[in-house]
Amino acid sequence: MKKLTIAHPGWCIFLLAISVRMTAIAIIIAIHRYPLPLEYDVIASNWLDGKGFTYMHLGTVYQSFPNPLYPFLCIVLYKLFGHHPLPVLIMQSIFSGLLSVCIYRIGCFLDKQTGILAALLTISHPGIFYYDLSYLHALSMDSFLFVLIILLFMQLRSIPVLLNQVKTGAALGLQMYERGTIFFFLIPALIWLYFFSAYRYSIKRWLKKCAVIVLVMGLMTAPWVIRNITVHKEFVGICTTLSEVLWRGNNPLATGTAYCADGKPMFFGAPKEFQDKIMGLDEIGQMHAFQQAALEFIKESPARFVLLTLKKMRLFWWFSPLTGIEYHFSHMGLVKLLYVILLVLALGGICLIIRNGLRIDLVLLIFILFSAVTLGQSFFYVQQKHRWALEPLLLIFAAHAMTNLYNRLLAGVIIVRSKIIKGSR
Repeated sequence: MKKLTIAHPGWCIFLLAISVRMTAIAIIIAIHRYPLPLEYDVIASNWLDGKGFTYMHLGTVYQSFPNPLYPFLCIVLYKLFGHHPLPVLIMQSIFSGLLSVCIYRIGCFLDKQTGILAALLTISHPGIFYYDLSYLHALSMDSFLFVLIILLFMQLRSIPVLLNQVKTGAALGLQMYERGTIFFFLIPALIWLYFFSAYRYSIKRWLKKCAVIVLVMGLMTAPWVIRNITVHKEFVGICTTLSEVLWRGNNPLATGTAYCADGKPMFFGAPKEFQDKIMGLDEIGQMHAFQQAALEFIKESPARFVLLTLKKMRLFWWFSPLTGIEYHFSHMGLVKLLYVILLVLALGGICLIIRNGLRIDLVLLIFILFSAVTLGQSFFYVQQKHRWALEPLLLIFAAHAMTNLYNRLLAGVIIVRSKIIKGSR
């Protein structure tokens, strides 16, 4: 077994990712451009002030507002190091470093060149880099968990031992705390595992392995679900805001994003009567009211619901007209051009993999994840960050196309040079 030394590419990639981000963090702190604290920071502050896991939203105190994993990490950091954004920025940098290492390892299923280049592209991914420095936000952690799940399924395919089953279930459970859309990935991924496992086994043995993964995943999420049942005296899942985000994407003013067509946040663009009704309710009352309004819209306008869902699937992989408003991009043309280049290269990489019969299993697994998250997110509403969490996996295919192109050009140059040398003789 090879020892993992400091010169190992994984360590080098991790240290490079950390170094780049720490340099950027030092610059923004030196010029006093601190990241924007969001609801996670408020909840962490409330917890440390003895107010519990609470957040004021729409005129009432919420006790189950966000997905809880990231806020609790903030609570731990603030408890240990004081209430300052620096420890959280470092944590986000660490998750970006881990993300890059996972991308490297997945890329190595194709070849080492692809793994290294994909990791370098991930380190410099503009969307994740932007979030890591501009917000106290879970994007890099979300992306890391998505990519880790792909890596663990690939390892489980080759080595279907109990430990790998437990690790895969644990990663799925952690991601349920952050991005519940991973739930849509579970069943197709388990079916993928049956057909692409390196070992042939019966359906009965496959079901046992699936049961272990699902059991560990359930055990990971159970404590918070039980906590919420205890607090609210009814089942609410991971957070009570699921109904609100469902309503944002499914109401008469819905655009597929979190905003109305005029750029107002969806709730503040809604009729005043609806706003007054919501503002007069407590957390559970608001949850039920949003759910009822969304389901009534879907029931009364099924064709509009289908069209909106299809529109959101398109927006997931492209840009909404409000993207510039959400992220304050001044050069949307350049952002779109870079993204088109990424798509073309990624498509080229996928075609090369399929043509050469390399790792079709990897291509299919990533496609399953993309499809599951796209579908799941499209039932609600979409933002650029939802795609950014997945884009590092696209970078693997783009890197594969780039390394193949480079190798072909290099081989061509060598052939031309050898002919010139022979001719000169």
